[in-house]
Amino acid sequence: MNRARVLRVSQAILLLSVFYVVSASAWILSGNRAIITVMEVLTICAAVAILQLMIEVHRAASEAHRSTSLTAVMLTTAMAAVTIPNHFIYLTVLERLYPGATMPAWLLLDGWPSITKGLECVAWGLLLGLAMIFAAPALHSLGKAISWTMRISGIVTLAGLAGPVSGQMSWYLLSTAGYSLGFLALGIQLVLRFRVSKSEPLLSRPDVP
Repeated sequence: MNRARVLRVSQAILLLSVFYVVSASAWILSGNRAIITVMEVLTICAAVAILQLMIEVHRAASEAHRSTSLTAVMLTTAMAAVTIPNHFIYLTVLERLYPGATMPAWLLLDGWPSITKGLECVAWGLLLGLAMIFAAPALHSLGKAISWTMRISGIVTLAGLAGPVSGQMSWYLLSTAGYSLGFLALGIQLVLRFRVSKSEPLLSRPDVP
């Protein structure tokens, strides 16, 4: 595994997570829809960074965890394939078709029931939640704390799907907390781990470049 590359992507995830948590908190407290645009850009960037991290985890996974880490990569790829076009279309097409406050509720990213919000629930709630759980075993060699952070975050992310299923979207905040706070904590752990132990192999496959 390329240590410098993994450190860079970990730092990117940490930075994006901080910005996303701050932006999401500001939006929840203020209700200012202009903040959603910032969150959309951060979401696209985060999807790319998380996919890169999952690829690096798979490249260095032990033989015992290769199948689960590959599943995590596939799920994260599906997540990115759903969320990136969804946000890109929202930013470049829908906001121009419906300027101001004229967008119908069923297209709003912060509305429910909504097609765009439903796609986000599938991407970040279902696909990423499962990906995090499948990736957790491959991270065990980096430390139990890192592995369990990924696993617990994935479980909380999946639990938030009770929101769209029941129609009580306030429960979906569990998903938002699961992946945003989860990757914030994971980013901190990974950056500290990689910066401190520069002479040690990152994961359990030292034969992987």
